[in-house]
Amino acid sequence: KAIVFDHIDAETSRPRRAYELTSGQLVFVDIRKSSKVTLVHISSQIDIINCCRLPHRISVNSSGHIHDLGICKGKEEYKHKMLAAHVHGSSPVVIGVPVDILNSFYDGTSRSTDEQSLILQISPVLGYAKSGNVDSLCGSFSVPSTTELIALATSQSRMKSFEVSCHPLSRGQYKETTVHQMDPIVTQVTQRVSLVQDRYPFVEYFLQPRAVLENKIPVSLCVCTAMPYVFSNSLSLLNFKDDHHSVGSNSKKSFTHKLEPSDKIEIFTADISIRINARCA
Repeated sequence: KAIVFDHIDAETSRPRRAYELTSGQLVFVDIRKSSKVTLVHISSQIDIINCCRLPHRISVNSSGHIHDLGICKGKEEYKHKMLAAHVHGSSPVVIGVPVDILNSFYDGTSRSTDEQSLILQISPVLGYAKSGNVDSLCGSFSVPSTTELIALATSQSRMKSFEVSCHPLSRGQYKETTVHQMDPIVTQVTQRVSLVQDRYPFVEYFLQPRAVLENKIPVSLCVCTAMPYVFSNSLSLLNFKDDHHSVGSNSKKSFTHKLEPSDKIEIFTADISIRINARCA
């Protein structure tokens, strides 16, 4: 089926629209203007948007079948990639659930298939670990049924936030070597549901840090912490090529972050309190 836009500029003022393909699958189209460029975003019914610097591997468990969707890159890595390609702007880092997976969850005819289960799995990518004998951290949450999504989209609860704890998931024959050393990592997920054309629920999941510490004063700050999974511009995941396990281990090793004005620290630690020491640089 061909999707035709008679006047592309006029489409930029319209809300997101749904199109049913001949196979019965649904695609959603959102057209926006960014500087001098017209962006046409074609997506499925569910988008996952990474709003933090930590990459996340996304998988879908659909009625017991696991589908690996790939890695939703972190903001820092994505920004460097776009600048290298001479692409400028603030496009979000988005990965969508394929329409063929969602076809069994919602078939586009307003018929709810509540007996189908759909679970999204997120695995923070700590990087630079050798494959085959490394534990990944994995957490999951369920996507509401179609009936529930429609009810959410038409209520005052279109948005809600919740925390997903990602625990070690053993892989490889050497799983005993690291599984007890890794702390869980917590990602905050915000769910936003909207109703397209008063019929089709569209779901967005925003991946965010558990907490953000921003330097709001006009001088540099040095922030020292022994908490695991704390990242900033000066001390990011890219700095741990040789010592990545210390980022999330029980070693209690302290790291110092230098925050320039407006710089931020992203915190993913599962601790109930935030423990930092700060001084002017």
